[in-house]
Amino acid sequence: MKTLQQLNFDNSYERLPNIFYSEHETERLANSHLVHFNPHVAERIELDPAQVKRPDFIDIMTGRQPLPHFRETENPCLELLREVITSTARLIAKWMKS
Repeated sequence: MKTLQQLNFDNSYERLPNIFYSEHETERLANSHLVHFNPHVAERIELDPAQVKRPDFIDIMTGRQPLPHFRETENPCLELLREVITSTARLIAKWMKS
């Protein structure tokens, strides 16, 4: 089982061209509280269910305290893939207009 910092979060949408998503600042929720935590789901994503007892758990889950490693790092291979996907999407869009 893993801690929140050890989770392997892969935001695959960030690797798509911008036409498929838009970035937004996380809206911080005031007075947030935990309604329910499902330990079985936590185990399915290999998260140690004891992580819910962390004092910062709610702040992390609501975005008040984001985990720094959840942001994708730049990777030259991914940049090349982005360019290929973006070019392909533009060609498809141009083809559909004609």
